[in-house]
Amino acid sequence: MAMAQFYRSYWAMTQDHVGATICGVRANWIHAATFAFATLAMLPLFELLAHNFEFTKGADGVVLRPVYVLYEAYYVTIGIVVAAIILTAIRSRIRFGYALKGIRNDEEAAEVCSIRIFPAKARVLALSASIPALAGAVSGWKLSYIDPPTVFGMDVALVPVAMALLGGSGMLWGPPIGVLILGTLNQVLVVNLPFLQIAIF
Repeated sequence: MAMAQFYRSYWAMTQDHVGATICGVRANWIHAATFAFATLAMLPLFELLAHNFEFTKGADGVVLRPVYVLYEAYYVTIGIVVAAIILTAIRSRIRFGYALKGIRNDEEAAEVCSIRIFPAKARVLALSASIPALAGAVSGWKLSYIDPPTVFGMDVALVPVAMALLGGSGMLWGPPIGVLILGTLNQVLVVNLPFLQIAIF
């Protein structure tokens, strides 16, 4: 029963993956930092769509049968984190990873060096949407509930970006370090200074 709930939750979160990939096809023509702002700008659009689609149950959200899977969700989350770190390490040492570094440093120079910009961006966008989709599926599985603000809210989108930037977005261990710092700070504030936690997070 618990795994069936997880699959239902993952199917609901897959909407995010598919939608981001489709819209990212058009956004791939945008360069540099503008690309990041363009993808963030899509969040209100997807939240609005999720509020109006029947399969997302609108503003009511998708309600799953409550199950106690706290420990299972914890271990699955650890597995996703380890898999993400391993995939990142492997990617940085293969041709695809070098192509992405070239695009990051100088997109025009990378194109002159015969790097196919559009396919590389499309692949990395789909890959970068897969890990959050899995994490979101685990969250929905644990909470037994998913609604549009939980998936597409700006706070949901900006906190992971802040974590990555704090730890160092260009480093393998940067994002995990940022998660530990901000995650610990969040929990300390929740327990001791909840009003400050609301203001910051």
